Parts: sequence; structure tokens; C-alpha cells
Amino acid sequence: MIAEYLGQTVARVERIVTEFAVGGIVEQTNWGNLIVYPEAIRPVLIRDFFFGKLRRDLKHFTSDWRMKSVVAMSATDAYCVGAKIDIQELFQMARNANSDEAWDRLAAAEDVLADMVLDERPDLFEGCIHTFIKRTPQRSIEMLIDLEPKVRTRWNRQPDSRDQAVESWVKRGYPDKEAIPRRRVALDAIASRLSNGVPAEQAFRFLDCVFSPEYKSTGQSPEDFDTFVMTSGLLSPKDLEQIRGFWSEVLDLLKLWPPSDWSTVVEALNSWLWPACSSPVNDEQREQLRLAATEVLEPLSKLCCDSP
Repeated sequence: MIAEYLGQTVARVERIVTEFAVGGIVEQTNWGNLIVYPEAIRPVLIRDFFFGKLRRDLKHFTSDWRMKSVVAMSATDAYCVGAKIDIQELFQMARNANSDEAWDRLAAAEDVLADMVLDERPDLFEGCIHTFIKRTPQRSIEMLIDLEPKVRTRWNRQPDSRDQAVESWVKRGYPDKEAIPRRRVALDAIASRLSNGVPAEQAFRFLDCVFSPEYKSTGQSPEDFDTFVMTSGLLSPKDLEQIRGFWSEVLDLLKLWPPSDWSTVVEALNSWLWPACSSPVNDEQREQLRLAATEVLEPLSKLCCDSP
């Protein structure tokens, strides 16, 4: 296929590939496909060869059904490193490939594309939930709120993986950077679904994410990509002060839409009062936690007592 595309003999292409293989740049798979290493240079090569000054057509490679998904994902990767490809063309490639992996790769590329994929293939939402939360967070959290939580039984005490996806995304926001914007998105999603008639006890189940005073993240070490580094701790006093301000908004929501089950609200308060954090808490952080507690406990208790 490659020899035909380049207008070269198979023997010449094999000699060229052999030379690259000696240097560890190219390998051949069991399917007979050629793979370039390291992986990071693949999108750049595709961008420069197919989408450079001289535009080359990829349709030649899509005649083989096994290649349609590979071509779609390769074009998406090239787009992510600057290839000038119309997003409608990328979308059509993914549609032709009809591969969940190709759709997921496309959704991960850009916010607009994630929304387009979600419109086209809403059935992929739960399977690609981490991708969608990253790219279109408020819409994703609202969709999760609309889904009834999974019921735990005495035989299955595992937490809902969908709830964990939201918690993970919120807590990955670093102090003084994304911590407050991510919690703001979650709170806005809750308010939006409440105003659209979603039961309060269902909407408020993500409240503990909003009021979690910790951050937690796992990522590759910049020094050694084979090593993962976990970072966690309490948010900065400035962040905690802003989260404190969210309580007044929640009290207003609770007045308008009191839940029949207050356990989710109690859990949110517990998350704030007793942070699951092993790092030391300084005096400024402790003061913000204390101030919020004194401001919230009385009005919250009154709301609970007045509710049916």
C-alpha cells in the first residue's frame, strides 16, 4: 500500500524501511503495518507530509477497513500539533471509521469537537466520561446529575465510578489556579439542573466535590516519564476563602429546593470540617475552615429543622 502510494517499488520501500528500522525509528507489526518510534514524532510527521505546503490525500489508506480508525486518529493527532484540517473533515473521518476509539480521540482534541461528538454519539458518554469532563465539564456534570446514582447494596459497596470521575476532575485543580474555577463549574451545574426540575437529593450529590478543601493529582514526572508523582494537600487560604463564599449560594439553593434526604449536604459539610488530608494545616487555612463552619452551621441547622 505504501509503495503504491509513493510510486516506488516494494523492494525500494523495504530497503528504506530496513535502514530506518536499524536506527530504531520504524517497526513492523504482525498486521504488516509500519509504526514510527518514538510515538511523539508521529503526529508531526503526518502534519508535515500530508498537511504541509503540498497537501496529500489520505483517502488512499481508508480503502482498507482496518486502516479507517488509524487514519482518523492520526489526522486528529496531527490537528493537535497544528495541522490545518477543517474540523468537519476530522468529524467525517471519525464517522467513517465508526470506531469508539476514534471518537474518543476526536473528543479529546478540542472543546468544540467534544461537544460535536457528544451530540453525535451520546451513547459514548459513560465510556469516555473522563474525556468529556475534561473538555466540556459543565455539560458533562449536568448529564451526570440527570442520571440516577447507582444504588449500593450489601454485596456491592463500591462507590459510583461516575461520581468518582467528577471528584477526580475537581480535585485535580491546583491551588491558586484551577481549584476555584472547577468548583465553580460543579456548583453552576448543580444550580442549573435544580432550576430544570431535577430532584434536589439527586443534584446535591456532587456538593461534597464543591466543598472539598483538598487537591489531589497524579502525573508523570518531568524527569522520568516512567515514574508517576502523586501530589496532594490542602488548598491555599485564598482558595478556601472563596469556597467559603459558595456556602451562601448553597443556602439559597437549599431554601428554594430543600432535599428530602439531607445526607449529601451533611457529607459536604463533613468534607469541609474534616479534610481528608495528611499534610500539615497552617493557621490561615484552619481559620478559613473555622469561619465557614461558624457562618454555616446555624442557618443550615435551621433549614434542616424547618424542612419536612
